[in-house]
Amino acid sequence: MKTTTTTSSNGYVVIGDANINADNGILFCYFNASGSLRFFGTTGQNFPINANQWYHVEVQNINWTARTMDIYLDGNLILTAWPFRSTSATTMDRIHLFNLNTATAMYDDIIIGNAPLVGSVTSTICNNDSVVVNGTTYNATNPSGTEVFTNVGPNNCDSTVTINLTVLPALTGTINQTICFGDSIVVNGTTYNTTVSGATEVFTNVGPNGCDSTVTINLTVSPAIDIVTTVSGNTITANETGAAYQWLDCDNGNAVINGETSQSFTATVTGNYAVEITVGNCVDTSACENITVVGIDENKTKNNIKLFPNPTNGLFTIITSYQANVSIYNVLGENILTKVLQSGNHTLSLETQPKGIYFLNIENQVIKIIKD
Repeated sequence: MKTTTTTSSNGYVVIGDANINADNGILFCYFNASGSLRFFGTTGQNFPINANQWYHVEVQNINWTARTMDIYLDGNLILTAWPFRSTSATTMDRIHLFNLNTATAMYDDIIIGNAPLVGSVTSTICNNDSVVVNGTTYNATNPSGTEVFTNVGPNNCDSTVTINLTVLPALTGTINQTICFGDSIVVNGTTYNTTVSGATEVFTNVGPNGCDSTVTINLTVSPAIDIVTTVSGNTITANETGAAYQWLDCDNGNAVINGETSQSFTATVTGNYAVEITVGNCVDTSACENITVVGIDENKTKNNIKLFPNPTNGLFTIITSYQANVSIYNVLGENILTKVLQSGNHTLSLETQPKGIYFLNIENQVIKIIKD
C-alpha cells in the first residue's frame, strides 16, 4: 500500500469478519496526518513513512485464543503479539479499504489467507542415482521440475515444490591389457586369467559424494608357448617356431650357454639342457633334457674326416673329402670357433685357448681334442 500525501489521514485498511464495519475487525491501520503508518489495536503505534512509496504489510501468527497477531512491515517484524482491534471478531475472511479525505491511497497484491506453501529440492546425486518427489522420479535425464502437493497445508492448501538436481558425471575407467598364458590380473577382488571383452567391475563409494566407479575390462591372454622339445642324437630342437631362443645348462644352475640362440642346440658335453623361449613379451622354459654325448674315434670319423695331431699343442689339421660345417666348444659349452671347410686339408688353431679338453662338432659328429 502507498499514499500520495503524508499530511492527510487516508488509506484505511480493516481486516475482519462480516461485522467488519461495526467492530473495526482484528486489524485496523491507515496513513495518518503526521506522516506515519498507524496500527490501531487497544492502543496505537506509528511508523514513519514517505509519500509515494510502497509498504508491504503482513499479518502472521494469528492467535484466536489470546486474540493477538504479529505484524511485519516490509518483511521486518515490528509488532509482536499485537492485540486485535475487535473484541468480538471470530474469523478473518474479508477486507475493507477506504479513504476519509481526498487523498488517494493505492493497494496491490491483497491476500487474505495463508501464505503460499513452497519448497525446493536442490540435492546433488550420482549419475546413476535418482530421487522421487511426489511420485515422480528425477535423475540424470530428468533433473528438474515442479511438483504440487495438494491439500497438505492449513485449510487444505497446496504446496509447490521446485526440483533442481545437480547430477555428477559418471565415473568410468577401462583396462585394456594383454597378459601371458598362465598369468592373471586382479580387479576389485576378481581374478581374470582368460580372454574377456566388456567385463565390468563396480567400485562402490569411491568418488565425490560417495558415488560408484565402473571399470570395463578388456583382457587378451596370449596363446601358451609350446615348450616341448625333440631330441635327435646330440641335438635338441624346440617345437615352438618363430620365437627367440636361449639354451641353458641345467647342470650349472640354468646358466646361459653363450651363442646358442637357435631353435636347435647340439650338445658337445654330456649333460642336461633346456631352452628359454620368448614370444612377444612372454617367456617360458622347457623341461631339462638329458643328452649323452657318444664317444667316437678322436682321430677319424666314418665320413672320411681325419684330425691330427691329437693331442695338440695348439695347431692341428683336418682332412675332409667334402664341404663340412665345423664348430669348436670348450668344456663349458661355449663356442670358440665356427667355420665352413671345403674339401681338402685345413689347419685350425687353439693357440689362444688355455690347455684342456675341447670338442669339435663336424656334421653332427663330435671329436674330443686335447690341448697340451
